[in-house]
Amino acid sequence: TMVARVAPPKNFICLLDALALINERYLLRVVGDGPQLSFVQEHAKKLGIEKNVDFMGSCNNIPEILASSDIFVLSSDWEGFPISIIEAMRAGLPIIASNVGGISEAVIDDRNGYLVPRSDAERLSEAIRKLLIDSRKRKKMGESSRVLYEKQGTTELMLEEIEKVYDSL
Repeated sequence: TMVARVAPPKNFICLLDALALINERYLLRVVGDGPQLSFVQEHAKKLGIEKNVDFMGSCNNIPEILASSDIFVLSSDWEGFPISIIEAMRAGLPIIASNVGGISEAVIDDRNGYLVPRSDAERLSEAIRKLLIDSRKRKKMGESSRVLYEKQGTTELMLEEIEKVYDSL
């Protein structure tokens, strides 16, 4: 599953190119809408993987969608600190993401997911394939995501940290 606006910085094209290299069974759920939606849908058709991609559009039930997912992917070319990563961690998902912006603050490579270079479809494909074929690794990384979320990602913890900063000023 990838939850993101279908727009250039999210690089859905790289994700589709990566998936086209995979022989294992998969279904990518794209949750989001945006200016590149028809372009990305056409690219999936061009690659012959359109049956493996569910373009769900904008959804209000993100927690339920993530709870029924096996892997979270974010193939961005640039990011700040994406909330979708926090949502995936809360759902206990292993995460595969581009190593850009603040993502490495939440995704610890080979612990709760994999960090891959931006726009590298081959490395992205390898990371996805590893988790598709190894359910124990998926489960272990998902559990690590949830633990990391509980240690540093909850709203209460973030508010406590902000309060500490204000108090120090």
